[in-house]
Amino acid sequence: WRWELLAAVFIAFGSAVLPFMSPWHIALVCGREPNSIWMLDTTGADLMDVISKIAAVNMCCLFIPVRACVLWVVPVSGVLSHIVVAKFVIAAATPYYTQASVIMLVLFAFATQGAHRNELHMREKWLAEQRAA
Repeated sequence: WRWELLAAVFIAFGSAVLPFMSPWHIALVCGREPNSIWMLDTTGADLMDVISKIAAVNMCCLFIPVRACVLWVVPVSGVLSHIVVAKFVIAAATPYYTQASVIMLVLFAFATQGAHRNELHMREKWLAEQRAA
């Protein structure tokens, strides 16, 4: 089994589907006003989508041993689903959606760069151990 690929695809799928589970976006896709459907205030629901994607990418980059050649799937799926929602469900719940999107992209770049550097460091350590043995 290729567990790292399975983990990356599973997290990428969850990250890609996340915006479509937002109560704000579901109401807009159905052509209804979110405040007329939900009894709770859903104005921060789109920011929870961004925060959840950031958490998923950071979890995958920091705690799951996934190589960089497979890891790119996770942030790319998150960004693509974010673009699709921004393009087709135009109205964002909060005025900070664009700023949160930029912060999300920057944090994705930092997380993937850090995972890549960590992978290089671990590979160098492994090679040094193999030469010593």
